[in-house]
Amino acid sequence: MNDELISFFILIILIGLYLFSVFFSFWNSFRANQKRMYWIGCACLISIGTLLMIVSVELNFRNAVEMPLAFGLGAGIVQLGVFFVFLGIVTRIVWRVLISRALKAK
Repeated sequence: MNDELISFFILIILIGLYLFSVFFSFWNSFRANQKRMYWIGCACLISIGTLLMIVSVELNFRNAVEMPLAFGLGAGIVQLGVFFVFLGIVTRIVWRVLISRALKAK
């Protein structure tokens, strides 16, 4: 396999991860009874980071020699939001496993 094909697969995986975390955080912010503010925070982090990346590219498109600082900041904010989404998913899975084990033990 050449490097371009590997880069393409990695890009597809990252786009899927981004879209999954966006939809999952917005879906849980409307659906969840508990931790609603957590999911709203995750959705806001991803949205604000994405908007910051888009605005920084649009403002510095013509005279940009290197990546704008605001784009890097926006990417970091998006990464933080995606990390918190998957942290919320892991904690949900762990709690379900612990509760099911506790119910089986009784």
